[in-house]
Amino acid sequence: MVVATIQDLREVNRSLGKQGFLTKNLRHLGVYVAWVALRLGILPIHVTLANVLLAITCCIVMAVGTPSSRWMGILIIIMWQLLDTVDGTMARATLSRSNYGGFVDELAGMILTAFIPISIGLGLYFHPEGSIQQLFNRLGSQITYLPTHSLAAGAFGSVAALSMRLIHRIIMVRFKLDLAKRRRSLRGPLGKLADAVKALEGLGGGHIIILVTSVAFARLEWYVFYYLFLSSGMLVVSIIVALLSLRHEHAYPSENLG
Repeated sequence: MVVATIQDLREVNRSLGKQGFLTKNLRHLGVYVAWVALRLGILPIHVTLANVLLAITCCIVMAVGTPSSRWMGILIIIMWQLLDTVDGTMARATLSRSNYGGFVDELAGMILTAFIPISIGLGLYFHPEGSIQQLFNRLGSQITYLPTHSLAAGAFGSVAALSMRLIHRIIMVRFKLDLAKRRRSLRGPLGKLADAVKALEGLGGGHIIILVTSVAFARLEWYVFYYLFLSSGMLVVSIIVALLSLRHEHAYPSENLG
């Protein structure tokens, strides 16, 4: 295996595109972690597989852990994001990128996307905060907030987030188009708005700040509804954009075969 220097590792990351808040800041530390890992003989795929285990562990901690253990879940997410920068840096520096490695990397991210919201909802079902009920009481409302509401919000938030990503994958397969790349290529106010919304949804962006704040101030019940409304809104927008931008793409794949 190629043993890269710190400068080599920094250089391979210079061409990367727009990055989220957490990803951008952890990537600097990730260079040094990647440098140590390479000298220990660790392969990029080992780091990627470790990330899958971290993602599963995080979901379990958030789902069945006590309120005090939620901080452990936050730390695991940050560690996952750090290693997510490490394996890519290692693979690029050693020219060992592969489709299999990319698949495992996306698998780890998809596990968090799919199960973190519902895991948090399940954790709130077992250990309710009462933060929304307190808000209702202050407003003089007679509405009773039940733990099942948190579980339902987390479940539907997970479904909405997965559905949005499924639509993007279907478009990639059927139309050979990458809507994420189109978003990243946008310029002006529209591009900034798209980046801001994506940063609020992805764990590598400002989303982590909202999650940490929710845990710190015992407002996770608010968080699951924030994620539900955000992911549902993005799903609706994705559907509308797809229906409008692809309405002239009528050629069936089989008709294009020579």
